[in-house]
Amino acid sequence: AEVADSLKEQTDKVGIESFLRRATFISERLQSLAVDMNRLLETTVSEDDWRRFNRGEKGIFVRKMLGFREKAKLDAIKQKYQDDDEFRRYVTRYLSQFESLLKEATKRDHDGVLNATFMSSDMGKVYMILAKALGRGI
Repeated sequence: AEVADSLKEQTDKVGIESFLRRATFISERLQSLAVDMNRLLETTVSEDDWRRFNRGEKGIFVRKMLGFREKAKLDAIKQKYQDDDEFRRYVTRYLSQFESLLKEATKRDHDGVLNATFMSSDMGKVYMILAKALGRGI
């Protein structure tokens, strides 16, 4: 019983570490996709935004996407999604990767704390904006 408990503890520890590595990797990919989506949406990106990004503030472009909450801007996202293949690929990847992160979080945390944390993050808010613009349920 002692050996079984020890094995279970090690398995849980390795599983959590593996999840955290994957979550970090997905987070970096989501931030990169936000840069590309901002570029294609032709949002104003100042030199200061780029300096902040290059100094390590990788979430700057995710936060810029949060400005798209108004109905007219949501409609613009939907139209861009329908008209622009490259933008559609970025948005589809963003949604898919964020959903993958949520699925992994659910496996690790049955109480939903991780899901709530991810959904309330800036990346989660961008996910909700994109989903809303495209008429998808969350």
